Formats: sequence, structure tokens, C-alpha cells
Amino acid sequence: MEYLGAYDADDNPVDDKDFIDKNFGAGGSGKEARVTRTLESSLKRESWGEQWRGQEFVILPGSYADSFTLVEWSENATAIRIFQSPEFRTPILEFKRGDSLDILKKWRLGQGQYLFAIVAPNAPATARMTYVEHLPQ
Repeated sequence: MEYLGAYDADDNPVDDKDFIDKNFGAGGSGKEARVTRTLESSLKRESWGEQWRGQEFVILPGSYADSFTLVEWSENATAIRIFQSPEFRTPILEFKRGDSLDILKKWRLGQGQYLFAIVAPNAPATARMTYVEHLPQ
């Protein structure tokens, strides 16, 4: 017996199809929606002490984020960091006071769950930034 190949219902050979690298995600129309999102992290002084707050965010499968822009950067802030879940000890992106804003233009995140965090020696401190999420249609 000799294997001559496999064919689909329309009699097309399927041996040449690349199912390993095929994107079975959202349609391949090439269209995308661009949505501007805002991230905020802060360190505030409360009656019981300093309260840190970061922001989790998700980039959906098939999507990506870019065009990061620093909107607010309080005087006490020394850096902002982005961590990828589940590793919240080592940042994947970091912007420090004194860095060129051009660094942010190079940031690009693929699908995943992330945490936006401010670094500050003491309260009060706030950082806000925006980014554009590109969603496939």
C-alpha cells in the first residue's frame, strides 16, 4: 500500500497546508480597530500609611499595544514599570526619570496580562499613560 496524499471535501490536496503555523484566531480580513486606553498607578498617603495602587490590563489574543504616551508624571515618581503575568518580580519594560520619551515609542506588547506600576520613594506620586490597542476585526 502506498500513501498518495490526503484531499479535502473539494478535492484539494491538504498535504501542503501548514496547520502548525496557521492562525486559527479571529478572521483574516486585515482590518483592525484601534482603541486608546489609559493606565494609572499611584502611591498615596492614607491615615494608616502609604497605599500603592497599580493597574492590571489585558491585551487580547490577536491584538497588540503600541503608541505609549506619558500623560502624567508627578514629581515624586522615579520610574514606571510594566510586568507580565505571572512574573511580577522582573519588569519587561521600564521608563526612568531622565529617559528620553522616544523610548516609549519603541514599546510594543503582544497578547497577555500585564501590570502597570509606579516607582516612587514616598507619597504622593502618580503616573498615567495612554496606549493604543490594535484589535483584529
